[in-house]
This record gives sequence, structure tokens and C-alpha cells, in this order.
Amino acid sequence: MTNRQALGIDINQYARKGGTNFGLARDHIQSGEYDFVIIKVGLGYNKVDIFDEQINGCIQYDIPYTTYHFPDPDLDMKTQARKYVNWVGSKAQSYIVDI
Repeated sequence: MTNRQALGIDINQYARKGGTNFGLARDHIQSGEYDFVIIKVGLGYNKVDIFDEQINGCIQYDIPYTTYHFPDPDLDMKTQARKYVNWVGSKAQSYIVDI
């Protein structure tokens, strides 16, 4: 067993400048620099416009990923949670809420 914890990198829409370089992300994962990428799914009731592109890129490049949602505290939390699960599917390995 190693003392190293899993290390991921956030590729959300605000980190995107000129597109996500999935080849570079894959290379960093293969070299052991990162273990996975984390993708922002939504903010409040709104799905991030490049979410599907990022998921498809991870699948195409065989990049391990997980997702997170950034809730709006002024909106109904149950509705936001339902939307998040609907966007990523009910069989996701994890559901992360960034509070």
C-alpha cells in the first residue's frame, strides 16, 4: 500500500482556454502525475455547456474521471441534486457536491 493519495485535476469550463487537451491529460495520468480528471457538471439548475464534450473526450482517450456539481444555495437543493444525477446518470461511481 502506498502513502500517496489519489490526485485529480479539475478541467472545468473556467480552466478551458482553447479547448481541453485530452492527450496531455492522458499523458499526465499515464506518467503517474495525476490519477483522474474531475469535471464540473453544473451550477445550480444549469448544466455546463461543455460537459458532454469533456465526458466524451475522457472516454475517447481512456481517461478516468469523476464529476462534481456546484449548487446555488438560493435554489432548492433536492431539485439541484436530481438534475445532477440525471446529467451524469444513476450509475456514477461518485457524486461530489462543491459547497
